[in-house]
Amino acid sequence: MLSVLLLACAPKGPAPLVSAIEVGMPDGIGLAVDVLRPAGGQAAPTVVIQTRYWRSIGLKVRQAPGSLPIVPREAIARALLDAGYNVVVADVRGTGASAGDWPAPWSPAEVADGCALLDWVVAQPWSLPQLATYGTSYEGTSALLAATCGQPALRAVLAREIEWDLTAELLAPGGVANTSFPAIWSAGVDALDHGGWPDFFPQGPRRIIAGVRPLDDDPDRSALNARIAARPPRQVAAAVAGVRRRDDPWGNTGLRAGDLDPAAHVEALAQSSAAIHIWASWWDGATADGALAAAAALPQARVAIGAWDHEGEAHSSPLRRRDSEPSTVELAALVATLDAAVKGAPPPPHRWYVAGAEGWEQGAALPTTAPQTRFLADKGALSPQQTALSARWEVDFSRGVGPDSRWTAGVLRPIPPFTRRGEPGSRSWTAPAEAAPLRLFGAATLDCAVQASAGDGALFAYLEHIDKKGRANTLTEGVARVTGGPLRLSLRAVAAELAAGEALGLTLTGADAGTFERLPASGPNTLSLSGPCALTLPVRTGGSSSSG
Repeated sequence: MLSVLLLACAPKGPAPLVSAIEVGMPDGIGLAVDVLRPAGGQAAPTVVIQTRYWRSIGLKVRQAPGSLPIVPREAIARALLDAGYNVVVADVRGTGASAGDWPAPWSPAEVADGCALLDWVVAQPWSLPQLATYGTSYEGTSALLAATCGQPALRAVLAREIEWDLTAELLAPGGVANTSFPAIWSAGVDALDHGGWPDFFPQGPRRIIAGVRPLDDDPDRSALNARIAARPPRQVAAAVAGVRRRDDPWGNTGLRAGDLDPAAHVEALAQSSAAIHIWASWWDGATADGALAAAAALPQARVAIGAWDHEGEAHSSPLRRRDSEPSTVELAALVATLDAAVKGAPPPPHRWYVAGAEGWEQGAALPTTAPQTRFLADKGALSPQQTALSARWEVDFSRGVGPDSRWTAGVLRPIPPFTRRGEPGSRSWTAPAEAAPLRLFGAATLDCAVQASAGDGALFAYLEHIDKKGRANTLTEGVARVTGGPLRLSLRAVAAELAAGEALGLTLTGADAGTFERLPASGPNTLSLSGPCALTLPVRTGGSSSSG
């Protein structure tokens, strides 16, 4: 990763103008900001990136004159500079080389900083009144929240791999705590904020990393070292350990989990005049659900939902094959999307990747669907007819998807195909082979009466593609807390096509060891289902959309 960035940031033609300065916020806190400008110094549009993963990296080795700082993620800075943009990259308060406190992601003070930073940029003589924000993951949410500011110069937002509802989509889907991601991420940001290199970052480059890049007026790093030494431990995992609902507190910060995500700012976002682009993946956490929720809430939003991993570098459709259309994120496409929006081009169509068909589609609107219900029946059948059901099994708490899954993609893990069909502690149902292609778009739901012998539990559901040879592969999944009585479980959204002769499957379990909390915390548990149990599918209506 770092070697690629070093190559991308090496001099190519005239050297850009680079400075690392402190920009004061209205409350007196200073943010560390890199200002990167095209050679020549003429006023230009500006793209703003806010990060808590170090705005740029200080190296123990000397870089060639004219090299760009090593900036977050892609070599996006060089691509934007080459396209004629200024790039401003800031450490959010309390992180990197910035002053202040960081109590939680996207705190009210941090969001206000983003607004102040936009105001500062547009007031600079080197910036035209044409701004854009960009980012992936944490940076993507920061980019989207900048649209709450009402800054008229903000023309475009490109936010990738975000959560719209942080609680429902990442911390506690279905009311069951995701324990894997917070633990890894908490340790990682604690290391970053205290000068270390997170375990989830590539480990090879760390021998030449000096830490976050200091400001130009702090060549001996003394001011930076003092800021780092004064920071408290980052205990994110402890702060979210009790979060199951949006109203739950974020540790002892006085903030609620539901105060911290874009869903908390929907009214301000809907009023923004900026073109809002949200890119996600069907298999990267619940980022596709976030993109669809944003598209439903924001009239100016356009989405692209692919089959890539969190960084957009690997094709991750579970049904991928040799003739699959590519699904990775290209720098040229990022720059072209921002450039078109900054220049006031008409909004592009929505785009989405379809598993099974293994290709892109697009449309002025997202696909329409009609519900189609299959019922869980005895003897493992998924039937179009409502039927009685009695199923009972003991949970095997040692079983899970494994360390690499959609839920750990955000800490740079791969997303391998998998199935839990046939696993001890699971039950599976299979529909008859489809007589004609079955096209799905959106989130399926499972409605059933579920009891847990321990009085508490979790139900994990895996919707499967079963090929003509009977081989199963998970398309998508969902989880819900079992507290007795009727239960509605929403699976993660997906776009998929089953060909004639292929079939749908459903596998249920009561644990995902290593990823979600164990319910109950100790002792055995038996899950019991009583019908009717209805699996409702979002089936595409009308003809096919145009190919992407």
